[in-house]
Amino acid sequence: MVSMRLAGSWVLASALPLLAPCPTNGQVSEGISVTLQNAQYDLARDGRTFLIDESAKSAFFMLGEMHGDNETPALLRVLWPEMSKLGYRHIAAELSPWAATSLEFPDQGDVNAIQRSFSWTRSDVAFVAEQRTGARAVLWGCDMEEPRPQALIQALAAANPANGELQSGLTLTQGGYQRAAAPGLLQHVRSAGAINDVTIGGVSLRDSIIRTLQIEVDRMSPNTRLQASTRREVLMKELLFAYWQSNGRPRVMLRFGGNHLHRGIDSRGVSTLGNFVAELAAANGDRVFNVVEFAGGGQIALGGKSVDFAGDLDDPGLAFLASIARHPATVFDLRLIRQALHQVPEARRSAAEARLVYFADSYDAAIFYRSVTPARP
Repeated sequence: MVSMRLAGSWVLASALPLLAPCPTNGQVSEGISVTLQNAQYDLARDGRTFLIDESAKSAFFMLGEMHGDNETPALLRVLWPEMSKLGYRHIAAELSPWAATSLEFPDQGDVNAIQRSFSWTRSDVAFVAEQRTGARAVLWGCDMEEPRPQALIQALAAANPANGELQSGLTLTQGGYQRAAAPGLLQHVRSAGAINDVTIGGVSLRDSIIRTLQIEVDRMSPNTRLQASTRREVLMKELLFAYWQSNGRPRVMLRFGGNHLHRGIDSRGVSTLGNFVAELAAANGDRVFNVVEFAGGGQIALGGKSVDFAGDLDDPGLAFLASIARHPATVFDLRLIRQALHQVPEARRSAAEARLVYFADSYDAAIFYRSVTPARP
């Protein structure tokens, strides 16, 4: 019955937009609205099954998360055991190789006994590592070291106690890391000469530091912030591809902020990691499934504190999805509205439809939480 209802909605959605009057700002054509009302699932029930079934059909499952919420790690604990049964062995994450290794293998990379790094806790990592087979890491760190660049500098300086340049860099970070120090730190690391480099997570620690600081330097000026974003996405792509190749091109789950997993060119003008993965899968005859999260409000964890989250409903497309969501956590299958949306001439699209085009082209599905709760320490 569900498949028949969706099929009927699809026919309606593909036919109505050209016949219906131009919707006013914020509204959505009837055919598209009907399709979306039928193409939604309860995450607590059939939505979970829907996501697991889609992961079974795909080589890459991309979860575009919010940051600082408890709902994302809770969802991971539901999905990962089932995805492991389907052959998924690795999660590419918005972590540096150093942080990922420190969390999964403390004896190999833990310098500061970190219990949390960005959106991952040691408990989260221990949970997914339970599914590890052999010695290969489950967690792939595929990013710069954003929370604590000083820890990487401390580790490299400790391995080279006689290197004056690295010791000078260590001095600059004794009070913690400040972005204003990035140019000087970058110069010290580049000028260190022949050193005893450290390999963590299969990646040069020196290279991780340099590439992190290059991005940080670019972030210092409005004129180079786009370059910083592009540079960071390139780093993510290179690390993901290297891990994927060296591990035999396995099935992979990706967990990054939603903007990094956008498919196509995003609103900043950046070709993202998600775009790279989609093209990589296509080139290898594989499928991807790409789901993004958003929320109507609640609280998130930020800087060690719980803060009110204003929600994402200032976006007219997301606001429309929220207005028709039937469940506390609703999964929308956005693929069913792509063709219908593109049949609406661009000049006739409402603000909501224009944004729905953006999201439906970028992601296969969206999860809407009415309210989120702050991530646990």
